[in-house]
Amino acid sequence: MNEARARLRYPVERGMAPLKTWRTLRKARCSPTWLTTAAKAVLTLESYR
Repeated sequence: MNEARARLRYPVERGMAPLKTWRTLRKARCSPTWLTTAAKAVLTLESYR
C-alpha cells in the first residue's frame, strides 16, 4: 500500500519542485486562473520527461 502511494506521489512531487523555485510564479501579479493553467502545463510536460 505504501509503495503504491509513493509511486503515485513521485511524479507530482517531481513536477511541483520546479514550480516552487520559480520566482515568476511566487511574485506573479496576474490571474490565479492563468497561474493554475501554467502549473498544469508544467506538470503535464514534466510527466513526459
